[in-house]
Amino acid sequence: MIKIEKLNKKYHTVNGIKHILQDITLAVKAGECLAIIGRSGCGKSTLMNLIGGLDRDFTGSIRVSGKYLEKLSDEQISKMRGGKVGFVFQTPSFLQHLNCFTNLQYAARFSSSKVSDVDIERLFCKVGLAEYLKSFPDELSGGQLQRLALARAMVGDPELLLCDEPTGNLDAETGEEVINLLAQLKEEGKTILLVTHDEQLAMLADKVCHIDNNKLVEARS
Repeated sequence: MIKIEKLNKKYHTVNGIKHILQDITLAVKAGECLAIIGRSGCGKSTLMNLIGGLDRDFTGSIRVSGKYLEKLSDEQISKMRGGKVGFVFQTPSFLQHLNCFTNLQYAARFSSSKVSDVDIERLFCKVGLAEYLKSFPDELSGGQLQRLALARAMVGDPELLLCDEPTGNLDAETGEEVINLLAQLKEEGKTILLVTHDEQLAMLADKVCHIDNNKLVEARS
């Protein structure tokens, strides 16, 4: 599902070149769950953004679902994200002037799969928000918003879920709700990449990798 070889990422700063990721090699099989851990600023989110095609400034090779990202045009990358990848971020952002159902309808416009209103209703049921279809995002709690973000990520039934600190802003109880949903998606065979500081969330993973000194090291498998 994911194959990375000799990936390097650097930034140009006023003090010179800063290396953030060096010679990263990584393989994630279809249906596998990988957790990436490490201190803040070590490059975890950068790696996730590269895999998702949100950042294209790198050297080396990234292959997702058989496609080499470095060989794709911006249009092809967008199409890949619309059909293959779902994103969940630490602080989900929604269109505040639209209700929750319409937010997911809007997300469906960017999916390469045909998504019906019935499909969207099923997603609300799946994440336990069936009674909030017509609510607005600012009427939901933090845990409900993150469950809504998971529903949005699942629009179009993507093969890969990229989750950047999905429980980072939640208390223990609401964080557990999100973990349980991710566990369910894992059981359904979704390929999941987790960037996290949450040890309980990392326990979901089949394999845990640690980023230290710009390098990726397998912590357990």
